[in-house]
Amino acid sequence: MKIKDGFILRNIAGEWVVVPTGERALRMQGAMILNEVASFIWRQLQSSILYEAVLDAIVRDYDIARDDAKRDLDIFLRHLLEIDALDDENNEDKDA
Repeated sequence: MKIKDGFILRNIAGEWVVVPTGERALRMQGAMILNEVASFIWRQLQSSILYEAVLDAIVRDYDIARDDAKRDLDIFLRHLLEIDALDDENNEDKDA
């Protein structure tokens, strides 16, 4: 998994903001403000990474139950797919 080109993540006045660029800016029509965990996930996805590695990082860095982390990660990943921000090619099975 990896964030597709055409998005910039910036910390502006203490808030994490994703700004689409180029053609994506025309389709998305606005920026997206991320909470702390969503911005953590986004930063993990800036390089190609497996689902399980992202999940492990969330559990480790936020000290939360794996089931809770998985639920939240899946919701966020679905949103990224909906806005065409995520390249999910060559990813391992999420139900493993």
